[in-house]
Amino acid sequence: MEEFKYLIPEESIDAIITNVEKLREIENHLRHVFSNHGYNEVLMPSFEYVDLYTKLDCGFTVDKMFQYINHEGKNVAMRLDFTIPLARLYANSANTGEARYSYFGKVYRKETMHKGRSSEFFQGGVELMNKPGLQGDKEVMTMIQESLPGISLKNILLELGSAKFYNRLLELVGNQRNELEDILRLRDISEMKRFVSKNDFEESLNQLLLSLPTCFGNIDLLHQMMDKCQDSVLLGALQELKDLYESLDSKEGIIFDLDGTLLDTIEDLRDSVNDVMKIYGWKEHDTKACKQMVGNGFRKLITRALPEDKQKNELFIDEAVNQFSKAYQKRYLNKTIPYEGILKLLESLEEKGIKIAVNSNKRGDYTSALVNKYFSQFPWTAVYGERESEGIPKKPDPSAALEIADLMKLPKEEILYIGDSKTDMQTGQNAGMDTIGVSWGFRGRKELEENHASYVVDHPEDILKFI
Repeated sequence: MEEFKYLIPEESIDAIITNVEKLREIENHLRHVFSNHGYNEVLMPSFEYVDLYTKLDCGFTVDKMFQYINHEGKNVAMRLDFTIPLARLYANSANTGEARYSYFGKVYRKETMHKGRSSEFFQGGVELMNKPGLQGDKEVMTMIQESLPGISLKNILLELGSAKFYNRLLELVGNQRNELEDILRLRDISEMKRFVSKNDFEESLNQLLLSLPTCFGNIDLLHQMMDKCQDSVLLGALQELKDLYESLDSKEGIIFDLDGTLLDTIEDLRDSVNDVMKIYGWKEHDTKACKQMVGNGFRKLITRALPEDKQKNELFIDEAVNQFSKAYQKRYLNKTIPYEGILKLLESLEEKGIKIAVNSNKRGDYTSALVNKYFSQFPWTAVYGERESEGIPKKPDPSAALEIADLMKLPKEEILYIGDSKTDMQTGQNAGMDTIGVSWGFRGRKELEENHASYVVDHPEDILKFI
């Protein structure tokens, strides 16, 4: 079989995907994020007219294309990317407003042989049409932030650039633009020094050019660049980048779950459940088991705790819930305490002017009593427990969360939803809010990650990183 070893073209070897399961896991995570933001998945054709790429001056040259002459005698190329075909799709549609597309599939580009580069590779992404400016950029960047936890990469650095800045820079150097493009692409400091020395540019432009090869990193460098810019177009482009950067950190409100997030209530809940078990002579439940039962209100908690043959007897469940309520009323303050670091976190949020609220599936009177007991010193916008009698469904329905957003007078994009369970992650997602799962709660990191938490934190102070 040795003769078959070389039957795959060299440039396609890297395109063979053996760990398909992992690829599909990542793909499904991204598909979930894109769908939550209203992006409609499209399947684009594998072939496009060469003219689609060349006549638009979009940066793709014929030497990168796998071409052939079709049956009509027209030049056709295998798909080089998704952006240009999707722009064509939008232009040919009747839509003149915003449009959101997502895609997954292979693209094909000729690469230099023996360079270890594949000519076919898999892409997944989105295209946002007709939503220019800060709001459009922020929407896409928000999706990127939500996507990162599910793609198994660490120490990720996002680099933001500006086409407006780049194009204006090329305009300022005139007929030297091709050389400047090469230098910027390679970030070649020595070549940039040589480029500046041989050209008669204004001194302000020289200083700007010399700083560009090393100008990537934190926000301080952007501020330094703005100080050096004297061209209004360049300065405007940098200001847009600054506004975008700041908007990504502009969370102004937080909605907290209560049990398992702010308060460790599990021992009082466990003891009260076991008081009911003792009444009927049934096996008591340990803490680990009770952690899996809580999160959906008293009735669901008791139903899960009952023997299987009693879990559909509504009259008996009513009786057991009544017994549980009596037991919990006596002991709900016995062992309940705030998690370590929570009080300090709330103090920091108050100092920063962040609006806070509680949204729990716990009975409303207990939710209010516990918040008043342990956190009365903080300015809560709302403290909501279970309110089904008022026509407000329990979590993961987003009604209460969206009501809180209205009370905060904040758009949902500026609110973090924080909890310890899949119910909380689903509530935040259903409300269109970024979610933070807390690993110290009742359900643990695995459940939070499996339910697509935007972020997972291990300590309360870590939440401040997202404010």
